[in-house]
Amino acid sequence: MLTRKQLELLLFINERLKEEGVPPSFEEMKEALNLQSKSGVHRLIVALEERGFLRRMPNRARALEVLKLPDAHSPSLTPKKAGGFTPNVIQGNLGRVKPVTATNDGAPRAAVVPMMGRIAAGVPISAIQDHTANIAVPPEMLTGGEHFALEVKGDSMIEAGIFDGDTVIIRKGDTAHNGDIIVALVDDEEATLKRLRRKGDSVALEAANPSYETRIFGPDRVRVQGRLIGLLDAAGTSPNLGPQQAFEEPYPMKIYGDLLSPFVRMTVVAAHEVGLGDKVQHIVEAVKPTEVNAKLASLSPIGKVPVLETDHGHGVYDSRVIIEYLAHVAGNTSLIPHDGAKRFRVLTLQALGQGLADSAVAYRYETAARPKGLQWEDWMTRTETRIHASFDELETNWMDLLQEVNAGSVAVAVTLAYIDFRLPDVNWRNGHPKLGHWHQHFSGRDSMKKTALAAR
Repeated sequence: MLTRKQLELLLFINERLKEEGVPPSFEEMKEALNLQSKSGVHRLIVALEERGFLRRMPNRARALEVLKLPDAHSPSLTPKKAGGFTPNVIQGNLGRVKPVTATNDGAPRAAVVPMMGRIAAGVPISAIQDHTANIAVPPEMLTGGEHFALEVKGDSMIEAGIFDGDTVIIRKGDTAHNGDIIVALVDDEEATLKRLRRKGDSVALEAANPSYETRIFGPDRVRVQGRLIGLLDAAGTSPNLGPQQAFEEPYPMKIYGDLLSPFVRMTVVAAHEVGLGDKVQHIVEAVKPTEVNAKLASLSPIGKVPVLETDHGHGVYDSRVIIEYLAHVAGNTSLIPHDGAKRFRVLTLQALGQGLADSAVAYRYETAARPKGLQWEDWMTRTETRIHASFDELETNWMDLLQEVNAGSVAVAVTLAYIDFRLPDVNWRNGHPKLGHWHQHFSGRDSMKKTALAAR
C-alpha cells in the first residue's frame, strides 16, 4: 500500500508523462506536493522504486518510467501516444541531421554522432535523456571511445568560445581532470556544461563568464557524464580550436622542484616519456636545508622535492612514487612493467640509479657547502668508493636493461648527467666505455633535451 504522498507523486509523474512525454523536474514535484525540500521528493521516488511502481533510468536525468499504478488507477497508465513511454529531450532545433557528403578522392567521410538534446551553459536545465537525431562531424575531431552531441543553451561559457546555439561534442566518460570542460550531472537531476575544479572533497563547477558564480558541491552531488572534445557553431562549422586540447587547461598536474635536483628531473623526464609532458607543469621551488618552504609543506610533511600535486590537489612523493603514479595515469606499462621478474629488475636498476644520485648529491653538499676544515674525509672516501662501484656495476651487469626506456634507465641517465654537471672531476667514462656510449645515445632523447641542465 502506498502512502498518500507516494500516490500523489506517482499520479503526478504519470499524468505529466502522458501529457508531455517528459517527467516533471524535482522542483516541480516539490511544489506540486507542497514539500519542503527536494530530498523529500528523492525519498518518495526511492520508495516507489522499491515497491515496483517506478523505475529510474541510469545515467539519465529526469528519466522516470511508471511501471504500474495501484489497481484503482491502472487504466490511466496507458499513455496517449502509442508504443509506450519513451523519454524525450527538451526540443530545440535538434531534428536536423547534417548531410554526410560522399567523397570520390579517398578523403574520409564525416563521422556520425548522436544528438542527445540540449545542455545548459547557464542555469541548469533538463539533462541528457534520449537520442533524438544524428549529426555529422569531422572525423579528426573525435578521439577513442563513445561520443555524443548536445546543443548549447545559454551564455555562461562564452569566454571559452562556446556560444548559445553551438553544438558541443562530448566524449562519454565518468572521469575528468581539473580544468576540463565537462557535462556535469547535479543531484541526478540537472545537467550543465562547466569547467571542473576539484580541491580536496569539494567539486566546483566554474563558468567562463564573470556574470555567473562558481557553484560548489559535495563530491556525492556531481557526476561527470563526459568531457568536451569538439565544437560546431550554429552554422554547423567547426571553429579553429582543434580537438580537446582547446578546451582543457594544459596543466592538470604540477611537479615542484628544481631540475638541478636529479630526483626532480627524473620525474619530469618520466612525464615526457609516458606522454604527459603537456599535462604536467614544472614549477621551480627553491628548497633550503634550514628553511621551511610553505608550498611544499602544504603538500608533503617531509618538505623535500620533488612533490607532485594531483588534479585533486593532493601531494604525491617521493620521486619513485611520482614516477609510478605518472605511469599509472598514462596507462604506461613499460616504464615500470607489471610482469613480476621484469618489474623487479627495473625497480632494482632504478634503486641503483637513485642510490648513485643520493651519493652524488651528498658528496656535492659535503664538498661545496661545508667549509674545508669541517669536511669529513673518511666519509668522503667511502662515498667515492660507492660512486665508482656503481659505475662498475652498471657497465658490467646492466647494459641490457639500459637499452630500454624504463624507470631504471631514466634514473641512471639523469644521475650521470647530474654528475657531469656538478662533479665534473669524476671521470666516470674512463673505464666504462659501454656506459658512456649508451649515455650519449640516451641523452639525445626529447625528454632529456627538453630538461637539459643549464649553468646558472
